[in-house]
Amino acid sequence: MTAPLPLSARAVAPDLARGAMLLLIALANVHLFLLAAPGVRGYPDDPGGVGGTVVLLQMVLVDGRAYPLFALLVGYGAVQLARRRDDPGAAVRLLRRRGAWMVAIGAVHGILLFPGDIVGAYGLLLVLLAGVLVRGTGVTLRTIAAVGVAVTVLLGAGTGLRTGALTLPSVAAGQVGTALVVHIGEWLAGTLSSALFTAGMLAVGALAARHGLLDEPDRHRRTLTRAAVGGLAVAVVAGLPLAVAAAGWWHPSAGLSALLGLLHAVGGLAGGIGYAALFGLLATRAAGPVGRALVATGRRSLTFYLAQSVVFCALLPAWTLGLGARIGVPGAALLALATWGASVLVATLLDRAGRRGPAEVLLRRLTYGSPPPPTSAPPALTSPDRVYPVAEQDSSAKRTSEPAPTAGVPYHRALSGALGWGVIAFALQVVFGENGGSTGLLIQVGWILIAVVLAAWPTWYAARQRGWPELWKLFLLAAPAFWVLRAVTLILDRLLFH
Repeated sequence: MTAPLPLSARAVAPDLARGAMLLLIALANVHLFLLAAPGVRGYPDDPGGVGGTVVLLQMVLVDGRAYPLFALLVGYGAVQLARRRDDPGAAVRLLRRRGAWMVAIGAVHGILLFPGDIVGAYGLLLVLLAGVLVRGTGVTLRTIAAVGVAVTVLLGAGTGLRTGALTLPSVAAGQVGTALVVHIGEWLAGTLSSALFTAGMLAVGALAARHGLLDEPDRHRRTLTRAAVGGLAVAVVAGLPLAVAAAGWWHPSAGLSALLGLLHAVGGLAGGIGYAALFGLLATRAAGPVGRALVATGRRSLTFYLAQSVVFCALLPAWTLGLGARIGVPGAALLALATWGASVLVATLLDRAGRRGPAEVLLRRLTYGSPPPPTSAPPALTSPDRVYPVAEQDSSAKRTSEPAPTAGVPYHRALSGALGWGVIAFALQVVFGENGGSTGLLIQVGWILIAVVLAAWPTWYAARQRGWPELWKLFLLAAPAFWVLRAVTLILDRLLFH
């Protein structure tokens, strides 16, 4: 199996963008842990004078802008990963395997710490769209981008309304057990909705990668400059009306708020593109200590994204120290800034020691298996229209490139086998179980999904050892592990809630 690319061989601009993006992500997430009465987009209904100013700035520069940037960079990175494979089929399998493990990591992160997790959503998109990202034509990607952007904008109407409810009700839970169970439903709903919201920007990132916009920013300086200035200008102008409402300085009607939500979503998409272009331009001057520190952080972005949740969860929810009830938006923003600053410092130290982040090591080991002997990276086979031109696809079978994993059984097939038993368990729960209404049934769905994900791991391992790629064999193989785990979840449910 082809080795992952060494750190020294990676393009600078995408990593610099990821490093800076982590600050935007921290600012976008931290206010969701506050326990004040909610207003627009999860901000407190009455943030106060200084708080209102901070809300205004975050709404036009951060809120709804960070995650489109994140999605764009995931799409860009997926195409970069595919470029380094001679065989397009191997590239598709690799992306899907990576995506499946991202879903697993996202589930652990979302259920144990932050149910607003985005890693699982991007992993799901990689599993679903790997073939398109590698083999799809430019027309196909542009179509996905256009449809995805349109869906994001239309769904944005609902984000402008005052719901009167916390974005993540679990932060107000008084007990750890209650919070963790509520996390299950929040993570599932958030993962599906986030995938829908960001699919378009993932395709935009893939298109940008096919043109090498961030690989060679000097060559594309004019395009990047226009995108940076235009995108960020639209982000500020389109986001300003809803920002004024979120700051508590204006109370528009429900109909007008929906329209402002649409504008805010348009600004968010434009802002994501603008930030990516801006960081690409800054990468041409990344030789200084600040640039090197941001690049080091970006190369360990998964580790420090997860670390943010550890910090926020330790301090802010009611089920931990409960500081979310005492600090306002300014204090939360300072906490986000301090957390990001500490991440940059630790990343710099890791970079000087030549070490990757622990989450990156884990994901690479799960994706690639045991570290293979070092090999030279194959030449890129790209064009603006396809990652692999048709002529190259026809001859790819003659090359000796990345072999399939042992027994050719990807994790997502084992997950599908276990999911079959999950569907049966859900049907039995509906017909025979004591569900306690819709909330109780939702909790049971969460328990069943936990059993499915956990049962898929031993199933996957056993299938690889036996060489059983057939779905019906995986279904049978998953039965013992799933039903043992299902029994455990029923016992846990009885202990925690009855």
